[in-house]
Amino acid sequence: MEWLKRILPQKSRKKYSPEEIDLFEKHLDDHFGPCRSVFHELASPDGMHIDVYIIEPTEKYPCYRLITCGMGARRMGIPREARGQVPDHIELMLSLPADWRFDEKSMEEDRFSWPVSLLKYLARFPWSESTWLGWGHTLPTDPFADNTELSGVFIDAPEHYPFDAFRVDFPENRPVYIFQAVPVYAEEIDYAVEHGSEELEKLLKDVVCRPVDVARKNYAEGK
Repeated sequence: MEWLKRILPQKSRKKYSPEEIDLFEKHLDDHFGPCRSVFHELASPDGMHIDVYIIEPTEKYPCYRLITCGMGARRMGIPREARGQVPDHIELMLSLPADWRFDEKSMEEDRFSWPVSLLKYLARFPWSESTWLGWGHTLPTDPFADNTELSGVFIDAPEHYPFDAFRVDFPENRPVYIFQAVPVYAEEIDYAVEHGSEELEKLLKDVVCRPVDVARKNYAEGK
């Protein structure tokens, strides 16, 4: 993962400034496509502010992209041995089918609202659990909704996008990297524990570049 080595010293804080939000929004518009709407966070008791942007399907990328805005304002606690080798400021992206429903009534149902809830949970996870998130990490959860057995995430680089798309250059030499949260099955997380994250990435090669399929094949089943 050569791109992971292109990291510069960064400055820590808990929220983006209005100017940084404008810069982030322009980056999304330039590299991912138009923003349909934003799930604005109304209350932020921990001092962070996590919004979730909805990027419209485009001809090039015919799916929705949900991208957090706020996680990258705060530096993660990277272990000493990994400092300078992995990003310590990141945002997260999750891709959904073009027929996903975001209307108010649908978002009252877990089967449509779980991607937003998951991204907000993951965006705070490094601080709620005194840890960090980066490429290759897996995180088990409960099943997301009653219409799927997907119950965890694999953090991967969105390498099906140009490199410039998932690096946002903020002032003061503070790049923020956009990773993708890939929903996975419990058995796929077990596979990563046994064989390593690179092998899981290979196993999921047909999954990581596509929008979520809540009924997709379990690639680790029987392995």
